[in-house]
Amino acid sequence: MILILVMMCGTIFTPKVNTYFKWIYGVSFPLLFFIIAYIHQTQDHIQENLLSKLHKEQLVKVNNTIRYKTHDQIHGRLLNNDHQIKIICKLDTFLPEKLYNGDIISIKGKASEFPKGSQYDDFNPSEYYAKQHIKYIVYTKKENVIIHPISKHNIISLSQKYRDLCLTFLKNLFKDKIHNSLMSGILIGAKQELPQEIVSAFKNTGTSHILAVSGMHLAFIYGLIIFILAKVVRIRNKFANAAITIFLIWLFTFITGSGAAVLRAAVMFSFIEIGKILQRNNDIYNITFGAGFFMLLLNPCIIYDIGFQLSFLAVLSIVLFNPIVKKIYASDYKFINYLWEIISITLSVQVLTLPITMYYFHQFPTYFLLANFIWVPLSTLLMLGGIIALLFYKLLPFVSFLIVYLTEKIIDFGLWIFTIISNLPYYFIENIYIFPEQLVAIYIAIFYLAYQIYYSIKINYFYFLILIPISTIGAGLRYLKLNGTNEFICFKIKNEDLIFIRKNNQIFSYGTSSQISNSAAKNYINQNLSKIKNHTVIDTNTTKSLNISTILKAQGTPIGESIIYQLANSVIDTIQFLPTILLFGNQIDKRKLQKTNFENYILLSENNHFIIPLNFTNYE
Repeated sequence: MILILVMMCGTIFTPKVNTYFKWIYGVSFPLLFFIIAYIHQTQDHIQENLLSKLHKEQLVKVNNTIRYKTHDQIHGRLLNNDHQIKIICKLDTFLPEKLYNGDIISIKGKASEFPKGSQYDDFNPSEYYAKQHIKYIVYTKKENVIIHPISKHNIISLSQKYRDLCLTFLKNLFKDKIHNSLMSGILIGAKQELPQEIVSAFKNTGTSHILAVSGMHLAFIYGLIIFILAKVVRIRNKFANAAITIFLIWLFTFITGSGAAVLRAAVMFSFIEIGKILQRNNDIYNITFGAGFFMLLLNPCIIYDIGFQLSFLAVLSIVLFNPIVKKIYASDYKFINYLWEIISITLSVQVLTLPITMYYFHQFPTYFLLANFIWVPLSTLLMLGGIIALLFYKLLPFVSFLIVYLTEKIIDFGLWIFTIISNLPYYFIENIYIFPEQLVAIYIAIFYLAYQIYYSIKINYFYFLILIPISTIGAGLRYLKLNGTNEFICFKIKNEDLIFIRKNNQIFSYGTSSQISNSAAKNYINQNLSKIKNHTVIDTNTTKSLNISTILKAQGTPIGESIIYQLANSVIDTIQFLPTILLFGNQIDKRKLQKTNFENYILLSENNHFIIPLNFTNYE
């Protein structure tokens, strides 16, 4: 590891002699490793038949414990087998004592795989954890968890304990639940207690980065450390300065949970401090890509982390486009220039992050500039106030509570701003769908435009016109793929059932109109380039069977009688033929169902939703 660090320092810190191509080595090497990490991530590192070999009682080494509102969730690795298997244990309630990194426990129970979701889910647990090579989860009671006492401690476990100590202090300082949860999110990155309406307010205004401890937060901490060491403590030794700075920024990183964004910033600031010791010039591009290389080297699975992608795109966007935007306006007053700096950074960071955020989240915060213009300075004040309140909590409690009073007023003002923005027209635009080839075309256009601006090359609009057919190729291929095919899909939404039947590019919907507003259902419609042609309301309390073939024939869609959808128990005995597939609703009696001779049936209550591809031509 030391050898790797030395090689990294030689790679990312260029000599004092500036050369035209000094950035090539620092950029190309991490890009090569990015490709290797992608290949690593796409491989399955877990044996498919391993589940049957797991013991009923598993010995687990804890990585961390997440405490939610009603229960604890333990992340760790199995120890009593030959495989390095990551696992998650979800408890029914809280443990009497919280577990930390390095703790050893025994869990009684049988592991199972995550339930498979669908591509139309906003969040698919199976896919999300598979990208971290976590395939198994254990649902158990706290009585089935045995804690083995150990005396060893490490920096991660100590930082986790400091994190919990800070959260306890914040809970004692901020009595209001919203104030406490918001300060915990801004300072520590603990968002489990945040009300959903607060999270949605930040998301819909484009200020979610304030809640997730990011590079902006660590940059503030880094600047504060530099100021204290230079102006207050006045340490002249550059080695001592660098050592203290690196230690403190990494301590903060571990306390906040080592998210991808703050981890990226910690690596970059560490490289900057090492560069000062080595008396090397710091090239921002080499440092950025060097940080990416270092993170992928330690954890290739981080490549799919949205925070990792957004963090690096945000840095590149600021570095590339902030100098361009900043030149648009200049004032003779420092305060005006400071305000313009906030605006220019907010605008420039959107250039590279906006396409990928719309790709993942399918919405655009219309008033992001106004919200960030207000909340970025407010978050700085809140961080400063929170740090002072924590430092003086035991020494001078009255100072802490005075600071708390001021920070609560700042929070109330910020939330009031959210209320004002939410009442503005077109608060945010949703149902925006960008497909992969369109995302690639957008980034090609952005980087080509940046290249022409930087090197004062006359913009050739012909190349932009070429990107138009490239971005539409995927849509055409999807249309051709859907044409001539049919699909049957069932959604389980709040104990009610929603049915979609797609014939070519037309979608027929059966269910309540409110169900169609479900995010997964909207994703299905938008990703299939279709609109609902006909909608029929289903009475889920009916005691009669709903024969899909009858509905389809009424719509002119041939399907025969291969599928029947049933909503109640009484219809089981009334079936006069054996369908290919039976779909039963949530009111079905499983014990009665087991007494039948039906081999092909699916219980909707056991799946959020599923898709059955149909070849209707076989039933005509």
